Amino acid sequence: MSAGVPLDPTQRAGLERLNDFLSSGGGVLRVARLGGLGVGHVLVIYPPDPTGRVDDWVAEHVLDDQVDPRAAADELCARHSALMTDLLVVPGHRRRGIGRVLVLDAVEIARQTAAAELALFVAKDNDPARALYDQLGFLVHRDAGAQLRYVYSLSSTISGA
Repeated sequence: MSAGVPLDPTQRAGLERLNDFLSSGGGVLRVARLGGLGVGHVLVIYPPDPTGRVDDWVAEHVLDDQVDPRAAADELCARHSALMTDLLVVPGHRRRGIGRVLVLDAVEIARQTAAAELALFVAKDNDPARALYDQLGFLVHRDAGAQLRYVYSLSSTISGA
């Protein structure tokens, strides 16, 4: 255990569920490290299983901020989308290309899953992230309330790589 801030029981339970989800093969968490320190991460969730059901952990902890989480889950299933979420770069390490590397890695991970596309949701006011996604060839698929749903077709080649 790290010597950082202690986790409350809810946080601990959430991390245990995330570990269970990742251990079951539902996705991958990539961590960017510089000099042994974690400076960023991204979670890539594989396309829903052939039954067309989104994992409960994804529905409860990833899609829970969507206007209609069930519709968002159904859309992932119908479009056979992998989902990129929780992209974060530590503030002191931003604007150094770490986010770009993590996004490009997420695209390659999604491509290896045979997903049709890589989807993500981003706040409408997150201009730096939106500029990166636009530069890399992601397209705005739809308005999702306070967020936009971007998609990257995995039959495409990456722009600006």
